[in-house]
Amino acid sequence: MRQDTVCCGLDFYFRSDNVCHVPTTYGRERTWNMNITLYTKANCPQCTATKRQLDRRGLPYRTVDITADARISDRLRNEGWRQMPVIIADGESWSGYRPDKIHELEARCR
Repeated sequence: MRQDTVCCGLDFYFRSDNVCHVPTTYGRERTWNMNITLYTKANCPQCTATKRQLDRRGLPYRTVDITADARISDRLRNEGWRQMPVIIADGESWSGYRPDKIHELEARCR
């Protein structure tokens, strides 16, 4: 099953192998073996800054709006998260705007 998503103007999708595939203009795909999930909410400057930084660096990510589902918000709160955004990337997680962590993700993805 193919799940299409868009970030930084690129169409990308996750295959059953859970690897992010980005088609290129040459018909080949660029792949990342990292899944990045960004939990956000509306009117959150740190969320906006984090999205911009991920987009600038060309890192594909999935966005989950916590205001759309109270269960997700409750789950994050129960796990101890008190600040948005919450970023989860292959076993590593943090909250708030952290350009240093995003840079580390980029270095691992390249």
